Amino acid sequence: MEKYENDLAVLNVSLEELYAALHKDRQRSKYLQDVIKRHEPIVMEERRLQSLEDKKELLRQRQRRASVRIQAWWRGTMVRKELGRFRPVKEKPHKAKNSKKK
Repeated sequence: MEKYENDLAVLNVSLEELYAALHKDRQRSKYLQDVIKRHEPIVMEERRLQSLEDKKELLRQRQRRASVRIQAWWRGTMVRKELGRFRPVKEKPHKAKNSKKK
């Protein structure tokens, strides 16, 4: 009977330690849930701002591609119609030099 009581005492101590650890873990969990609730609006706002920045960046990229296309079209038009600086260079006729001076 003495062995049973000793084992029961050891198990009760172990059980009390487990209950204490469980209580500590529950307190920690509650604290972390409170922290998450406090920070959730901040995180949601940050995500919203990041989404807006991503959309702005996509718009800038689309505008950049469109401007490059327009510039390429314009340059092609200028080259095909030989306008502006894309005019063919006309060679000036060389003046004949008199080899004999009088």
